[in-house]
Amino acid sequence: MLAPAGDLDAAFAAFEHGADAVYVGLRRFSARAEAANLSADEVGELTAYAHALSSPRRVYATVNTLVQQAELPGVVDALAVLAESGVDAVIVQDLGVARIARSLFPSLRLHASTQMAVHTAAGARVLRDLGFRRVVLARELSLAEIREVAAGGGLDVEVFVHGALCYCTSGLCLYSSHLRGRSGNRGRCAYPCRDRFRSDDGDLGHPFSMKDLSRADRVGDLAAAGVAALKIEGRMKGPLYVACLSRLYRGLVDDTLSRAGREALAEDARTVFSRLPTDLYLDGAAHRGAVDTRNVGHRGARIGEAVAVTGRAPARSQRPRPQTARRLRFTTSRPLERHDGLQIDLPGRSEPYGFAVGELWVTDAAGRPARSAFAAEAGACVEVALPADAPAIPAGAPVYCASSQAVKRAYTFTRPRPGTWAFRRPLHVDLAVRADAIGWSARTEVNLPGAPAATAAGAYAGRLDPARSPEAPDEAARQAFAKLGGTRLTLAGLRVDNPGGLFVPISVLNGVRRAVTDAAGAAAERVRDEWVRARLSAVEQECEPEPAPAGRPSAREGALPQRAARPVDSPCSPREAAPQALTWLLRTDQAACLAGFEASDWEAVDELAVELNADGPDEWEAWLPRCPLPRDRVRLALPPVARGPKEAALAAAVRRRASEGWTRWDVSSLAGVTVLREAGATAAAGFDLTADWPLYTLNAQAAAQLADLGVRRLTLSPEDDLGNWRRLPAWVLARAVVTVYQDTPLFTSETCGWPEPCARCHPDTCPRRERAMVSAAGDRVIAVTRHCRTTVVNEHPFCLSGVVTELGVLGLRCYRVDLIHRAYTADRARSVWRALRAGRSPGPAHTGNIRRGIDAGARGAGAG
Repeated sequence: MLAPAGDLDAAFAAFEHGADAVYVGLRRFSARAEAANLSADEVGELTAYAHALSSPRRVYATVNTLVQQAELPGVVDALAVLAESGVDAVIVQDLGVARIARSLFPSLRLHASTQMAVHTAAGARVLRDLGFRRVVLARELSLAEIREVAAGGGLDVEVFVHGALCYCTSGLCLYSSHLRGRSGNRGRCAYPCRDRFRSDDGDLGHPFSMKDLSRADRVGDLAAAGVAALKIEGRMKGPLYVACLSRLYRGLVDDTLSRAGREALAEDARTVFSRLPTDLYLDGAAHRGAVDTRNVGHRGARIGEAVAVTGRAPARSQRPRPQTARRLRFTTSRPLERHDGLQIDLPGRSEPYGFAVGELWVTDAAGRPARSAFAAEAGACVEVALPADAPAIPAGAPVYCASSQAVKRAYTFTRPRPGTWAFRRPLHVDLAVRADAIGWSARTEVNLPGAPAATAAGAYAGRLDPARSPEAPDEAARQAFAKLGGTRLTLAGLRVDNPGGLFVPISVLNGVRRAVTDAAGAAAERVRDEWVRARLSAVEQECEPEPAPAGRPSAREGALPQRAARPVDSPCSPREAAPQALTWLLRTDQAACLAGFEASDWEAVDELAVELNADGPDEWEAWLPRCPLPRDRVRLALPPVARGPKEAALAAAVRRRASEGWTRWDVSSLAGVTVLREAGATAAAGFDLTADWPLYTLNAQAAAQLADLGVRRLTLSPEDDLGNWRRLPAWVLARAVVTVYQDTPLFTSETCGWPEPCARCHPDTCPRRERAMVSAAGDRVIAVTRHCRTTVVNEHPFCLSGVVTELGVLGLRCYRVDLIHRAYTADRARSVWRALRAGRSPGPAHTGNIRRGIDAGARGAGAG
């Protein structure tokens, strides 16, 4: 049972109330960048504390963001901190981070973040082969799918059981990044899914605001499915929330709670934070009921309904008096006291009306006689004073306890005294006591693979006399060197060579100890820094991996350029741009849009990628045999998400197409790598494999990892920026494709975005529908529902036609045009293709983060 810890207090609260492990973030590279997070010293303190408990607990650290090229030094340093601290695992999203960890820090256990969007056993098997020990599964999976991954993935399975949900599949959300300049993949999400939207049909409420996950009733089912760990979401929440949920799920895991006891603990948790609950899709693809279009925030524990409002509102010039002020009367189902917080659902409001209980009266059901009270028992009829500005409250309005003083008292925790626990290196000391000096040497270990021991030596000059007791000098030295609490050292060994039995004053011993610890600590830091610098140099000088043995490229495509010799952080100058012809790729998920292409249009297509459909009938079955292009200019693309029966159908289609001689393939997920591999479609067998942008390549290490998997060409992420591309090594740019036109999927969701259900809701019969909508923040987007999956795109496409010159300066010569997600008519598809080939924008468009930078919103810049 794994609990969130946004700070040390939350971690200590989690352990005190039953968590087996906590997951924490460092100040950098955390998917909850706006949580307090922990410093390096605090990670060491927490890990030492957890491991020293009578029943040792575990600490998992998150390095679960996408990392740009210039940040690789920080990644190496962060992983070194975690390795030395002895954390039990590192949770990662970026393939480059995983590659660095596996190569440089083999002692670090790797867990795959849910941001990796792994939905199937096939995806899990790739992770296993990459050295991962656990996968945190995507939240959208059914119980049957979880069971399949646990049985066939080859590694531990962790699932979320409680907390906030994203509308979009984790790891595939670009809404906040493209429209707000705040990347969710880098821990800066602006939560646009909680916004209010309207359409031409009127107010839509909050169509993307998910209820909170709550699987308290399904713990036994998950255990039976083979799940190794249950995870609570909430690193942005405080210690009280963590304590409540840890106690609840501890009891559920141990099966020690009665029905009444379980409900009491669940009610306690609801007073701290709760939205309406859902167990999401555990029982299958019931895609409705997971969204709460009305309310977006904390409600609390429901404790009654309004019976009446008594009294009258005072005039504006008057102060309300307890005897005459309006009071809300209701019967409370749980104890209530002054200073508790109440919230009331009111018609027409998207958020409950809330206030603190200042005055409290206990009465009978008829409302007489009322007596002032500090607290009321469960079942009591109460009246509470309403604030002067309280809105009208109708009879029957639900009343919630949104903050409970009793709950705060019941979930206290003990925080260890600062300095009691810390990460410490073992220290070995030799003292040579002579009549005119004390010589010393020290050795300490640096817990990094292959790092040499740190050594230091010195001497204290001074006259020493014989001791009265032969044992006294040795014992005094041991007592002095036992006092290392203020350092990062712990005494692992002390040898005292004092053949003359000389007496050493305690003041001298303390001085020697300070000299030893200062020198040994400094020496250890030097060894660590030198180790990190050496490894960082190896990371920065990553050479181009050996090219995968792929089928020979077509004459139109040419061979891959070789790596240019230029510094990793210096941008290309115009003179360095490779004198190559441009390569233009076209990608689509709809055959009908290609009907308007003429011979000259097809001649300009260097490669066509068609997206095979895993959600419904194969739309390409009849079209591919009539394709105007030869097979060496056609690539078959696998979708980013294909689950359960859909994955099985997709795998069968891959095997059939491969047997028919289709040798060019594109993958958008790790699962796709396995699907192709198990169909025999590998580079060694002459197949040509490329990777789409959801396999994020923001740094050279991620590119190298994809190359290790047999990928010959990669697609740069549409949320990345020009500054980062300038820092990528030339060999990465030579393998890279830039998407210059695309209806970028801002949300990709299993939750149907259409409020009116189909007559027969099924992926095979679900029609393509589009709805334009505008958010309260002014975002104009279109929700496209197809085969019971919703994709939200911006009103205007992402287009880099105005940046092509700069891309060419960098050596980026391979450009891609996507006609996907939105419905494209044949005329529109043809006009878009021709405009882009001529260097023009086909119409109004946006450029995402390309110029402003991926973290522009985090720095306070506008969305643009």
